[in-house]
Amino acid sequence: MPISVKNSLILVKTEATPGVDSGPTPAANAVGMQVDDFSSQIEQRSATNETVGTGFGSQDMIPYARRGKVAFKVPLAGSGGLTPPSWNVLLGMCAVSETAGVSPTRLEYMPASTNLKTTSLWAYVNGELGKFAYAVGNGKMLWEAGKVPTLGVEGTGLVTSVTDVATPAATLTSWKRPLAFGPATCAGVNLGGTYAAGAITGGTFYSLKSLELDMGNDIVDLELAGPESIGVYDWAPKLTLTADIAPAALTALYAAMHAGTLTSVGMQHGNVAGSKLLFHAGQCAITGIEDVREGKLFLTKLSLACQPSSAGNDAWRLVHL
Repeated sequence: MPISVKNSLILVKTEATPGVDSGPTPAANAVGMQVDDFSSQIEQRSATNETVGTGFGSQDMIPYARRGKVAFKVPLAGSGGLTPPSWNVLLGMCAVSETAGVSPTRLEYMPASTNLKTTSLWAYVNGELGKFAYAVGNGKMLWEAGKVPTLGVEGTGLVTSVTDVATPAATLTSWKRPLAFGPATCAGVNLGGTYAAGAITGGTFYSLKSLELDMGNDIVDLELAGPESIGVYDWAPKLTLTADIAPAALTALYAAMHAGTLTSVGMQHGNVAGSKLLFHAGQCAITGIEDVREGKLFLTKLSLACQPSSAGNDAWRLVHL
């Protein structure tokens, strides 16, 4: 009898030593993922050995390695206080660092280039438990009007075992209820503003339909004989946003794109301490401007490449306030 997708469970825990299983548990490391767009599979890798003299037919396939591939989304919600939200381990898996700030007290998440983390990822799916070590991933954040903001993760890890195990009961109380994205919780997208100490100042606000960040992680899975590893070795984050931008401002954006002038993109979602999330990318090159239909109306879609400043790992930041 088929098993419901809702009886699936993902556990993720940071590894103290890369590649050594950290032993995640359903009580402490369960992921409050959404049902939609969830997938988990074992990718078997095989060498081909096709020979002559035996007539037509498929070539011999000789297995040599396998990988675990998992994709899922979790709601982006604050922790309700000044403690790290439960999805911080997923950001760490995606080459993102966590830094505590003061005045006001906040947590800032930015892409990292050193001291990157790996995770142990256990997937209870369809009556099977797949254990994956050395797991890293790429992340995508999406805010869209009328929907729950999400963090999507596409993870890859080394398969250590696959067994038939019933899905255990999980503790998900640390995963807080998210805020829907809409006019009551967001003032729109800010172009040209400056970020400092948990706030965006200056710039101009525009009504926002959607904002998506693709972290653009370059995940290298180098096949070698001997100990294997997977890691993030570069990143090139990109933004796409759809907003209501007036003709005069749109003309200026076309000019900025042609001149290669950088702009900033910022947004805050939520109004209550502990549930506020602020996004800011300080130096973005506009790579595309497109008219998009929304029913019988026109909105503008901007594509941007997020560039770090001279300080380095600050191509974008997500601030928990």
